[in-house]
Amino acid sequence: MDVEMNEVVGMIFFYFVVVLGGWVLATGVIHSDFLLMVISFILFFCAFLIKLEFKLNIIFWKNS
Repeated sequence: MDVEMNEVVGMIFFYFVVVLGGWVLATGVIHSDFLLMVISFILFFCAFLIKLEFKLNIIFWKNS
């Protein structure tokens, strides 16, 4: 089954997962919770898998 994702929806979902991972990481560091830190890294990994799977053109900085 070939699934195609709208690029705008994919970018919003990607950034949502990255922000969620950052929030979980910050919460894990504040509370010294190793499990939350691991979950945040898994979320970051999943976000980049989404980026690669749907071939999203996402740039984090502008090349000058």
